[in-house]
Amino acid sequence: MGYSHYGVVKRWLEGKRGTGTNMFTDGTTIYSYGYHFPIAHKLENNRVLFNDDTYSKTTDRQQTKVYCEIGHLKVIRCNTDDIKRAMDYPDELIVIERKKLPNDFNTIMSCLKNYCKREGVKRFPMKRLKTQLGKMIFMAKL
Repeated sequence: MGYSHYGVVKRWLEGKRGTGTNMFTDGTTIYSYGYHFPIAHKLENNRVLFNDDTYSKTTDRQQTKVYCEIGHLKVIRCNTDDIKRAMDYPDELIVIERKKLPNDFNTIMSCLKNYCKREGVKRFPMKRLKTQLGKMIFMAKL
């Protein structure tokens, strides 16, 4: 049975296998397009390694869907190599050497759009909110 992207993410969070269009999970790791690009990998104690590397526009949307659903977990931002090392050597300490700062504004807007779409919220002042958030972020950068 094929799942939607949201369905694959939900299966991953439940620790179950699931396959959708260009996205699949073995219950521990969720992948985009193939085993070469893990989006996120669950660790013990409600921690998740989240891949900040970019691959394609489709993968970027998949990463956003995953990120929006893991807010209740402790997210550790890393890269593809860090996740693969954690998968290959689960009992060893993995040192994450670099962390990229996310584009918080776009992440917030994508999560909000996904939530509204999923929950059936029809009327939401998205443009007005985007303008206000943009002003706040711009002012914060001054």
